[in-house]
Parts: sequence; C-alpha cells; structure tokens
Amino acid sequence: MELRLFSILGEKIYCLIKGIKKEYFLKKQSAVDIRNLYPGKNADEKLKEYYIHKFASIFCIFFIGILLAVFTLVQNNLEHVIQEGEYIVRNSYGGGEKQIHAAVGYEDGSREEILFSVGERHYTERELEKLYEQAKEEVYGYVFAGGIKADAVRENLCLPDSLEGFPFSIQWESENYALVDYDGTVYNKTLQKEGEVVNLLAIFQCDEFRREYTFPVHILPPLFSDEEIRHQELLNSIEDHEKKSIYEKNCTLPDQVGGQTVCWKEVKENSAGSVLLLAFAASMIIYYLKDYDLHKQVLLKREEMLETYPEIVNRLVLYVGAGMTVRNAWRKIASDYTAKRGRNRKKGYIYQEMLFTCYEIDNGTSEGEAYERFGKRCGMEQYIKLATLLVQNMQKGNSTMLRQLKEEAEIAFTQRINNARKKGEEAGTKLLMPMMILFGMVMVLIMIPAFGTFGA
Repeated sequence: MELRLFSILGEKIYCLIKGIKKEYFLKKQSAVDIRNLYPGKNADEKLKEYYIHKFASIFCIFFIGILLAVFTLVQNNLEHVIQEGEYIVRNSYGGGEKQIHAAVGYEDGSREEILFSVGERHYTERELEKLYEQAKEEVYGYVFAGGIKADAVRENLCLPDSLEGFPFSIQWESENYALVDYDGTVYNKTLQKEGEVVNLLAIFQCDEFRREYTFPVHILPPLFSDEEIRHQELLNSIEDHEKKSIYEKNCTLPDQVGGQTVCWKEVKENSAGSVLLLAFAASMIIYYLKDYDLHKQVLLKREEMLETYPEIVNRLVLYVGAGMTVRNAWRKIASDYTAKRGRNRKKGYIYQEMLFTCYEIDNGTSEGEAYERFGKRCGMEQYIKLATLLVQNMQKGNSTMLRQLKEEAEIAFTQRINNARKKGEEAGTKLLMPMMILFGMVMVLIMIPAFGTFGA
C-alpha cells in the first residue's frame, strides 16, 4: 500500500514536470535509451513508467530518511547523559570512560560547547571488602558446579579469571602443578586409589586491593569402565612381554589378560576397494585424455597441412610450368615423399593423402573424382579450393591452369607469413607469465638485502 502511494506521488510529479521546463528534469538521452531497450513498444509509456519508478524510489528513500531522523531525535531526547542538569552517572567498574559533549551557559549570557570525559566508578576499600566476601562464595560455587565435589575431584576444574558483576580479576596458583594446573587441568591417571589433597589459591585483585583465598581439593584417580580397565591391562601385559623378550628373536604375545584367555589374529587393511576405485578413476581419466589427445592430433594435422600447402602449390607450378601434366606432377610429388619418408620425421599427412589419390586413379577412379575426394578428405578451405581448381581446368582445358596456380601460390605464401606472425605473437603471450614470475623473483632477491641494510 505504501509503495503504491509513492508510485501515485511519482506519477503526479511526472505530470507536473511535463507541464514546465521539463528539459531540466527529463533528459533526452533517457528517451533514446528507452527506445533502444524496448524496440517495437510504446516508448512514451515506457519512459513514463521509468520516471514514475524513479521518482517513487526517491520519495521512498526520503521518507525512510525522515523516519530515521525522527527516531534519532526522539532517542536523543529520551537519553540524558546529564541528569537533571546537575550530575552524570558514571560507568560501572570496567565500563571505561564516558565521553561527554555538553553546552555550558554562563550568567553573563555567553555560551560555549565542551568535550570532556568522566571516568568509571571506583570502589572504596569497605565496598571491595564486602564484594570480596560475596565473590568467595560465588567462585567456590562456580568451581564446584555440575555435581563436582571438593573431596572427590576426578575431572578437570573450571577456574574463572573473573566473575560477572564483580570488579575483581582472579589469578590461580596450585600447591602441586603436577596434579592440578593453573587452568584447572587435572593430571590424575597415575594416582593411587586413595588420591591426594591439593590446595588451590585464588588471588582477587582490583586496583590496589588484593586478597587471597585458599581451599583444598581432594584429587582421586579417574573411574574407568570395565572395557577401559581391560584395555589398559592388555596394553600393560603387552608392554611387559615386550620388555621380557627384548633380547630374543621373537616377541611373545600374552595368552591371558585379567584372568581371561585371549587369542590373537592379525587385522589386515582391505585396500581392494580403494584400488578398484583408483583403477576406475584412472580409466575414466585415460578415456577423456584419449579424446583430448585425438583432438590434439587433428589440430596438429591441420596445422601441418596448412604449413605444407604453399610447398605443394609451388611444386605444382614448377612441374606444370616445366611441361608435365597435372596427373604426372601430382604423382611426382607423392613419389618424392615416398622416397624421403624414411629420413623425414614429419608425418607428411598431406603427402599420404596425395599418395592415396594416386592409388585411387590407378584403381580406375576418374582423375576429377579423385581430386574431389582428396579435397573432401582434407576438409580445409585451401585444399578444397585447389581440388576445385584442378577439376575445373580439366573440364574447361588447361589454358589458364598455370596462371591460376601461380596466383594461388602467392596467396598461400601470404597466408603462411600471416600464420607465422600469429604464432610469434602467441608465443610472446605465453612467455609473458614466466617473464613476470622471473621479474618478481629478481625484485625479491634485490629488495631483501636492501631491507636488511636499512635495518642495520
């Protein structure tokens, strides 16, 4: 309902502004942006909705600001630091100072503002003595809360360093730190059954006030369950047998513990499931890596074929210009690859495709169809264009074959230069991060001795 009220108010303001000098409030750029955002819709209506929402948001924020201002004003009037214009209530002990911003009016009519602080309340010796008597009872009940009894302590004690509602800080000392530590930790695992009495000292302090309160606690050994007792007896028996047979080749295990005969069996960790899981994970990784490797090989093949393309076209230009037919020139290029294949480490993908094309022609496939298949197998724009060029010249005659091949050779050479430049830029980008890391390491090596010199 309130939001609807703001929208109505925003609509009224929009209609009012349209009737006056609206260029100061309604920007032309906003209308252009609305038309771009909502093409095909009523731009005037969308612009009106935009401004109504805009004005409604402004009024909503302003209304919230008014409410907050009223709340602050009321709160300031209700909270009075200076009570009845005469005194200031101090913070209790530990509450710190209270900062006061006050206005002072003099009898002659002058006035000034002043900032000052009022310290926290301190207690008199008599008040502290009374609080100390209360704190002793409080701390005793705190330490022995939860059913713990002073004459039968078997677990850690909670020794507080302060008490809520009291101004004292409390420090603890123990008569025997080997049994009870200053933080209440109890070391009673090796105690005899009768236990031992330890005096604990609580030191209460507040400014110059200091009092000491001592009370005894009877530390007893912990109570163990039957399972815990049997487990400890088993460990002790194993330790005794191990010590007795320390000079022997074999360590004999106890056959009786706590009056009961025991038998021993080795517990082996079954890691077959983990191995199977690792094998499954490894197989899945290899499965996806194989796909990645296959795709990488395809990319490498395309890259090699792209690099080899200018060489293929230039050799065709050379052989055709020397008077050879396209078929013989093609076979010459493929046969040269076969002769050099043993010494050439490259795969020679394109030469293998050309060699396969020769086999197709020898097996009865027409020359034009073999070239078309070659272009489809390569699947690259350059080789498809070359195959199309060869097929068209076979159909229309070889009058312009050499000229077109030379033009294609020039285009291929230009593309090769551009590809080489692109690879150089990519290599420079890849080297940027290692160079930055090396630069950072050099800066660290330079700055550390420099800082050491400044410190000296």
